[in-house]
Amino acid sequence: MHFYQNQRKYFDRLLNIHNSHTAVALCTFCIYVIFITVAYFILFKSSVNTLLIPAKRPHDRNFVSKINNHQSTILTDTNTRDLLIVTAASAGFVDRLENLIGSIHYHEPHITIIVFDLGMTNSQRSRILCMTNVQVENFPFDIYPSHVTYLQFYAFKALVLKEAFEKYRWKTKAIFYLDAGCELRSSLDPIIKAIKTHGYFLTGQKTFIINHTDNQTFVALNVSKITAASAGFVDRLENLIGSIHYHEPHITIIVFDLGMTNSQRSRILCMTNVQVENFPFNIYPSHVTYLQFYAFKALILKEAFEKYRWKTKAIFYLDAGCELRSSLDLIIKAIKTHGYFLTGQKTFIINHTDDQTFVALNVSKSNFSIGKYYQVAACILGFSTNHSGFYKNILNILIPFIACCLHSDCIAPLTSRSSTTHRFDQSILSIIVYKAGYIVERSERFFGDFGSPFELDKIMVIFSRRWHCPK
Repeated sequence: MHFYQNQRKYFDRLLNIHNSHTAVALCTFCIYVIFITVAYFILFKSSVNTLLIPAKRPHDRNFVSKINNHQSTILTDTNTRDLLIVTAASAGFVDRLENLIGSIHYHEPHITIIVFDLGMTNSQRSRILCMTNVQVENFPFDIYPSHVTYLQFYAFKALVLKEAFEKYRWKTKAIFYLDAGCELRSSLDPIIKAIKTHGYFLTGQKTFIINHTDNQTFVALNVSKITAASAGFVDRLENLIGSIHYHEPHITIIVFDLGMTNSQRSRILCMTNVQVENFPFNIYPSHVTYLQFYAFKALILKEAFEKYRWKTKAIFYLDAGCELRSSLDLIIKAIKTHGYFLTGQKTFIINHTDDQTFVALNVSKSNFSIGKYYQVAACILGFSTNHSGFYKNILNILIPFIACCLHSDCIAPLTSRSSTTHRFDQSILSIIVYKAGYIVERSERFFGDFGSPFELDKIMVIFSRRWHCPK
């Protein structure tokens, strides 16, 4: 019995010694770990990280030193370039994006970089946001057509530029886009000089346009066709659409609904390359609802430019009563050359314009003598959206045209409403065009009707069928 008591005391003593040593060992180990961690972050982290990056280019090593020095991306006096670099990346391109950012940090350390997120993961986005002079923007896929989400189509690229210009145009003097797969090898001095000199910088590739562009792309870039119809004009509208489908099958047709029935609208929407837009009568003066005044016409052009200017190179308006008799090649050529297309009529301004309209437009009726000043067709109008004279055309033609249509005393004076000669929209457009000194196409092949010579039939481009001859 005594033996077992001694043995128990012996083992209890060993256990106490073991427990006390374990506590000391644990405390020592924790102190050692803390010491090593602090030493790593203070003395070794930068060197170790640098060794982990392939030493191919000097900016690769420089890139690491900038990762945890996030600064404000608001343009300040330190951004001596006054230039924004814009790029975009999805999850699969973040490694290339990091290389691009590293090269910019090395060669242009003060330039702000805007990255549009095309689908990065949260961890990737957080890592990019930690980098110096980098700001990440969400790309708004939800406001664009579904095909933009297919990144292999690269439709996002022009829209990234659009978003960048809308948000940053007033914060910088230049915006420079680079794909995430690019990298800088030197400063941007030559490029910045070119942008300052010409207002833009474009560079070429080693491939040919004709070898790497689908045939339908050449066609689709030309023009968007605009028209409008109420319930009573749908049969003429269908004839116009049919003629466009025959002669220009790839052109998009935008139809503004001025009062079609639901069944008519549904039938039009079933047609190829046709979109229907509601005309917003509710935001305009009450006289616009009286379609016989034709005040809606200039406002349709306004609505079309506001919504489709960035989606097409040209907007071409045709009344529903017109029809194509051949391709629009000659008209498109004129739009590209002059920035607009205007065609004449066979009637004189002075014979078909109310006296009060001359007064409202601040011009003298005596300036428009018979035999010289023919009316300009308000049913056939074309404007380029990217011509150098775009804003001049807006200022000289569209703005005064719209302004007059918004005032009933200008487009439809009381004295004109019982008249059979006042041409409303056509009268005011004609005065505005001649006052601004614009070129008007006088060849009847562009505004033919049933009174045109038979020899024009073979070369006719636009024919005014109106209500005549069912299609």
